[in-house]
Amino acid sequence: MAYAEKRGKGPRPWRVKYKVPGGETSQSGFETKQAALGWGRDQEAKVRAGTWTDPGAGEITVSDWIDRWKALHDVGPSTTANREYRIRRFIRPYWGKRTLNSLTGEEIAGWERTLPAAEGCPAARRRMRAACCTPSSATRPRHDPR
Repeated sequence: MAYAEKRGKGPRPWRVKYKVPGGETSQSGFETKQAALGWGRDQEAKVRAGTWTDPGAGEITVSDWIDRWKALHDVGPSTTANREYRIRRFIRPYWGKRTLNSLTGEEIAGWERTLPAAEGCPAARRRMRAACCTPSSATRPRHDPR
């Protein structure tokens, strides 16, 4: 169950703690205890409904996410080699150090237009997007209650 606690004397001193899969998390920056509790209860309701997303999930870099993504896919040697080439040649140099939650659809579309013609055909673009596409939960903007 969510609970609120006052932290300091500033204009937004309230913090809420609430249960999430794997433990408990908190969010600070609320003006009132009621606002903090309401937000925390809403987050717990989303957890129960299966619609909650971790606000910190998008703070991983593209390179780190690619490493996790690759570990989840069991594909043949040819597919692995093609993916490795595209990731090494086009994705990591451009996006590798960026966090997932900092990427925008406009930026990705602009980057796709810079790909060489052979890599820029529609089928290749779909493969590239599949190789670097991020889960929607990781790219949703963080909620800022302030």
